[in-house]
Amino acid sequence: MHSITIDTVPGFKYGYSNIDTELIAHILENVYGETYEDLLKKYIWDVAGMPDTRINLTEEQRSRLANGYGETNKLVPHMANSLWGAAGGLKSTVPDMIRYMKFQLDESNPLIRKSHEVIYDNKGMKLAYYCLFIPKNKEYITDITAEPLVCKTGFL
Repeated sequence: MHSITIDTVPGFKYGYSNIDTELIAHILENVYGETYEDLLKKYIWDVAGMPDTRINLTEEQRSRLANGYGETNKLVPHMANSLWGAAGGLKSTVPDMIRYMKFQLDESNPLIRKSHEVIYDNKGMKLAYYCLFIPKNKEYITDITAEPLVCKTGFL
């Protein structure tokens, strides 16, 4: 990080990067003295009843991992986890994802309420902690968004 040069004033220009997610995972591990995966298990997966969601799969879970195929219809290798697995390293099942959606709908849980707070608003296009765009009007809705001005479900 010492070699990185900031080329814009923070907070004025949006840019997509996965390094921030990985860095937060590293910071969480140092603060809590537990692995990022163990923290997710303790605070999300176990609470939501998600037995088959992991970053590092057991041998049994690995045997059930779906295979992907590339543009030429050839089998492609499973993606390796990058760094801590915080930027797209999760593997899950459809039943676990349904449990996760139900978990995200429970706004009596303070963790869930906090994850729905808007932290960025640029001309009506809003971003919550939960990585979900909340458009002001329906013309901006894409397949990954929730209803206008509502942040209920999405992906981690």
